[in-house]
Amino acid sequence: MSKKEIWFRPIIIIHGFICFLVKQITDERARTRPVYIKFDSFVPSEDTVALVLASFCGSGQYHSIYMDLSICRDTFEKLNNWLEADLSVHAILDKDYFPSTSLTTDLQQIRMDGTHAILNYSGGMDSLAFLCCLPPKTKLVSVYFTGYEREFKFFRKYNTHIVKTNVRRFIPIDENSWEFMGFASILYKDYYPDTNCLLFGSIAESARWGLEHHFTRITGQDVPLYHAAGMILPHCTHALTELGTALIVAYYKYEEMFGSLCSIEDIGSEKLYRKECLSNIACEMLGLDPIVNEYHFPENKLTFGNYITTDFLSLCIAKYLGVDFAAAIYEELPQGFEEFVQTHTLSFYKKIKQDNLSIEPKDLIQFFCSKCQGAGLEYYQEDDYREIREVLAFLDLAKDT
Repeated sequence: MSKKEIWFRPIIIIHGFICFLVKQITDERARTRPVYIKFDSFVPSEDTVALVLASFCGSGQYHSIYMDLSICRDTFEKLNNWLEADLSVHAILDKDYFPSTSLTTDLQQIRMDGTHAILNYSGGMDSLAFLCCLPPKTKLVSVYFTGYEREFKFFRKYNTHIVKTNVRRFIPIDENSWEFMGFASILYKDYYPDTNCLLFGSIAESARWGLEHHFTRITGQDVPLYHAAGMILPHCTHALTELGTALIVAYYKYEEMFGSLCSIEDIGSEKLYRKECLSNIACEMLGLDPIVNEYHFPENKLTFGNYITTDFLSLCIAKYLGVDFAAAIYEELPQGFEEFVQTHTLSFYKKIKQDNLSIEPKDLIQFFCSKCQGAGLEYYQEDDYREIREVLAFLDLAKDT
C-alpha cells in the first residue's frame, strides 16, 4: 500500500474565513492546492478547525497528517485515535476545549438543558422532510461546494447558515469519510455553543441495517468525531423510507416539492427518476395533483443487485405505479419480481419504522413522530416487519442469481 500524507499549512483563521494550503503526498509525488471556507462573521477556535480538517481526512485514510494548529491535549488525543494516523500539530496545549464526557453524560445533560439541534440542510427531499418535522428553534446549516449550483439555488431561499468552500475540488473527501458531511455543523458549534445534536436526513434504506428489525431501541449513534465536538447523532428520518419523506413533503410543503426535486440530480440520473416516481406516488396517496407530468427516465440502466437503496425502492415503485416504471431503471428485472410485488401489500414503505428511532433526546423524537403522524404516517405492525424481512430475503436471492 502506498504511503499517503496530508499537510495543512499555513492556516489562516479570521472572522468568517478559513484558508490554508493542503499538500498531499503519495509515492513521492506532492501536490499543493489552496482551500478556503467562508461562513458567518465569527472566529472559530483552532480546536474546532482541527475537527473540521479531520472530517476531510477520514479515519485510516492517511499514514501521517500535519495541521499547523495549536490545540488542546484532549482534542489531539481524540483526533489521533479516530484518524488512525501519525497526527502532528504545531502545539499541544494543556487546557480544556470541550469537557471530556461520556455519551451517557451528554444525554443526561440534554435531559437537563433540552435539545439544541442543528440540521445539515441540503434542500433535497429527505432533508426538506426532516425540516418539516423539527421544532422551530432548530438551526440550519448548508454547504455550497464550488460547482454544485443546483443545490445552492434551492437551499439559499431558507433561513440557513451557508458555508462556501472549494474543498471538494482538491481533497477526495467523498472517498475519505462520510463524516465530512457534518463539518459545517462542527464549525457552527462555536457559533451556537449550546448545540448538542447534529442531524442528517438519512433514510432507512441508505444502509441495510436500517431495513433490519432492531429488537432493542438505539440510543443514537455515537460518532467519535462528532462526539469530540460535543454532539450526538440521533436517528429520526432513519425510520422512514424515501416514500415516507415524500409523503411528509407533499403534506407540509407541497409548493416546495418541485423545487426540491430539481435540486437533486442531473436529468437522466437514476436518483432523479426514482424521486420523481416516489413524489407522484405520495401526491396520489394524498389526493394531490402529480408533481411531475413527464418523467425523466434514467439514461444508464442499472444491474439489479448492485444498489440496495434502488433495488429496495424499485419494489415500491412497481407496487404503486406498475412494473414497467421499475423496469425502466434496470437492464433486466430478476425472476419473480412481478409475482413478489403482486403477492405483498408493501404498505410498510409509507410507515414509521419505530425501532429505527433513537430513544434520546425524547423531546426531539416525540416532536418528530407527532409531525409524521400528522402527515398520516402510521407505525409498523407485525405484518410490516414480516414483509420487510421477506423483501430482504428476495433482494438477497436476486443478488445471488
